[in-house]
Amino acid sequence: MPVSTEGSRGVKTTRISILLILLFARCCWASDTDAQHELESALSKLETGITMLEQHEPDARLTLREAAADLQRVIDAYQIHTPGAYHALGNAYTLVGDEGRAVLAYKRGERIAPTDPRLKDSLDMARSQVQIKVEPDTPHRIVSLLMSWRGIVPRTLLWGISLGLFTLAWLMLTARVGFGAPRWFIPAAIWSLGVSLIPLVALTTEWVLYENADEVVITQAGIIARSGPDDSIYDPVYSEPLSAGVEGTVIENRDAWALLELADGTECWVPQEAFEPVSVSSPAQIQ
Repeated sequence: MPVSTEGSRGVKTTRISILLILLFARCCWASDTDAQHELESALSKLETGITMLEQHEPDARLTLREAAADLQRVIDAYQIHTPGAYHALGNAYTLVGDEGRAVLAYKRGERIAPTDPRLKDSLDMARSQVQIKVEPDTPHRIVSLLMSWRGIVPRTLLWGISLGLFTLAWLMLTARVGFGAPRWFIPAAIWSLGVSLIPLVALTTEWVLYENADEVVITQAGIIARSGPDDSIYDPVYSEPLSAGVEGTVIENRDAWALLELADGTECWVPQEAFEPVSVSSPAQIQ
């Protein structure tokens, strides 16, 4: 099967990710030979699968699936929660047509590094491959617009701006009270203090909407979203099953079911086994 334009792009970016991850592993796990060996083995299999795919070998996708599974296992076992690792994992799933886990991997990487252009572009591409689109409603569009800075402005820069403006306000107040500086120092200090709160509000909003939200991605195909937590009693919410890759937020868990809010504002019940959480429990997430 010929490699598509999107597939060729994924092949190139995957190879870049492999090189970056190998460099990272050799720097950070020089003393942990098991972690380094298993990671390099998974990435080597991924590289082999890419080469097989380019040469149109029939077992290419099987090798890529095995490589994706090995890479996922190594990431979980050794907590390699880095943007590069999730980008490579998402590319591997993209190359085998697993849109659900591709979206999940890219979103996990984006949560760690929201300004990484590779992750943003790859996530947009993966979302475009999801067969059943759930279009965002007006409130979700407004929130997305207000939070669009996440893909442009690093969090560290916002913290720096807030701290700098707060320090400036404190210095101006000190100069006015202690050293008789001009009167305009007072309104200027108040203005500086007020503006310093804007980055803090943006960061707090981000934490509430993303870090503190129970975001999930549907990873199983053909999931029927229902109006209640029982497939024998409640009717389907949509005329077609949800595709792998559809995103939502958990509102409630009940037995083996979960109530999700999707991007279009619809609330529906799906089996808990149908999705995986975006958040990854880890003592450290490396930027």
